[in-house]
Amino acid sequence: MSAPRLSLAMDITRIPGREAEESTSARADRVAVWVLLAIGLLLLLISAQMKAENGSATRTDRFKGTLAAGKTLRVENVSGDIVAAPGKSFSATVSVTVTAPSQKLADEMMAKTRILSEQDDDGWSLETHWPGSNRGGHRRGDPCERCRVVARYELVIPPGVDADLKTVNGDVKVRDLDGELDASNFERLIEEVRGLYDAGDRTLLLDLSGLTFMASSGLVALHGIVLVMHGDEPPDLESGWSAFHALTNAVAGGERQAEVQLCGTQPAVTRVLERTGLDRLFVSHPDRATAIAAI
Repeated sequence: MSAPRLSLAMDITRIPGREAEESTSARADRVAVWVLLAIGLLLLLISAQMKAENGSATRTDRFKGTLAAGKTLRVENVSGDIVAAPGKSFSATVSVTVTAPSQKLADEMMAKTRILSEQDDDGWSLETHWPGSNRGGHRRGDPCERCRVVARYELVIPPGVDADLKTVNGDVKVRDLDGELDASNFERLIEEVRGLYDAGDRTLLLDLSGLTFMASSGLVALHGIVLVMHGDEPPDLESGWSAFHALTNAVAGGERQAEVQLCGTQPAVTRVLERTGLDRLFVSHPDRATAIAAI
């Protein structure tokens, strides 16, 4: 009789120990669950507050006027694409978007953002400007580090008008323009020249008689062709202003080279080359026959 009682006593003494142990573990689990739920709720509240605080503003500026053949259209943008298409008369539509940590700040930045427009004897110029920005895309005394200003230019360019289009963070695109040298065909042209160089060619004649339009990226392309024919790497258009700085340095310190020569340049393209000083880097011939005889 004593053994069963001992066994029962032993069972009775063990059960309270297990319950106490399980109770402590359950309480710890419940506390952990509540802590996780509280953290999740806090994160949701923070996310909702951040979304509520974010603000944005949009605006569209339009410009129209007379831009005669032989004049120059200059556009300097910092962030956003520039899209150009041919047409009978000049027009520019600029879509500006501002994002900021709050709607109030977005509205304030939008009110201070300007598309500067200037007309003179040379042509028409447009430039994106907002507080804290200056030429070249650098920001000085920026009142809002978390604000972002994007300006998209849509241009209609009349025949015979030179175009100097620059944007740091974005693309320059030219639609439906025959005989152009710009960002849209920059890489293809560079690759073709690289193939010629790899095949052993060391002298190149560029016939520009059919080229009627040259954007700023086209100038970089010409400089890139010279670099490739010298065995160097061409500039990267995605690097923004550094590509234009490399071109400027080449014009300022470079001498006329003979590896890449030009022929048949049209008046509009010739004006662009002369105004930028890039003509000093090239031997230029009036036509293909004269160039072949000279080379």
